[in-house]
Amino acid sequence: MAEWLAHHGSAYLLVVFRLGGLLVFSPLLSSAAVPGAARVLLVAALAAAMFPVVPPVFWGAGREAGLDLLTLLLAVMGEVALGALLGLMASLPIMGVQLAGHLAGLQMGFGLSGVYNPMMESESDILGELLAYVAIGVFLSMGGLEAMFVGVASTFASLPAGGFVASMSPRELFVGLLSSAVALGVCVSAPVMCVIVIETVASALIMKTMPQINIMSIGFAAKIMLGLGMLAVSIFALREAMGAEVEHGLREVVRWAAGLGARVGEGAGRG
Repeated sequence: MAEWLAHHGSAYLLVVFRLGGLLVFSPLLSSAAVPGAARVLLVAALAAAMFPVVPPVFWGAGREAGLDLLTLLLAVMGEVALGALLGLMASLPIMGVQLAGHLAGLQMGFGLSGVYNPMMESESDILGELLAYVAIGVFLSMGGLEAMFVGVASTFASLPAGGFVASMSPRELFVGLLSSAVALGVCVSAPVMCVIVIETVASALIMKTMPQINIMSIGFAAKIMLGLGMLAVSIFALREAMGAEVEHGLREVVRWAAGLGARVGEGAGRG
């Protein structure tokens, strides 16, 4: 009985930590605004639902040798790293949108009014926080949380619990998603930054040609009004761009998670 409890209890623990890794970086779930008790109960309930269909755990072939504490600790670290990687890659588009808000907010003068964003657990300006909430809304409306849990569940079908090692890290996929997130940030901030550049050039011409006008007294207000106006005009196009990037990121993450078993087989074949 003790051996049965040790075997299945350790397996359930690994399932919990793979799901719990999502809480490190994933959108919304990693936020301090979500109570810790609620997150723990959610992970425990999902782990209990997944555990009966999880394939044999990683020490299945070496169970005769016993399971020591060091082996379990290394397995737990691998499970947390796998869940955190999935959550981080899924949150990259939202970070890109927040970067866009930061870039545009600096040009509009919002950099002087930094605020704490509990959703991302970092300081940001008002515009960055606004765009981050819009991106999180797009993420949720497209089933982002469900896709992340589906991705984690698919890893159990292709990779037994405790089988993740550092060599399986998706370096190329991560770099590609990071580049796409930065490109999304530049695209989202481009309309606002372009109109701010035009306003800056126009203000400089007015200041040189009509020095009696105190352009600095209206410069900040003009930048804010023009920037917010351009953002309001382009919000529907920005929403489409955010949705496309979120969909692309989730699709690639789920595809990578589902193909872990094939990569393990290829690595074993080459070995």
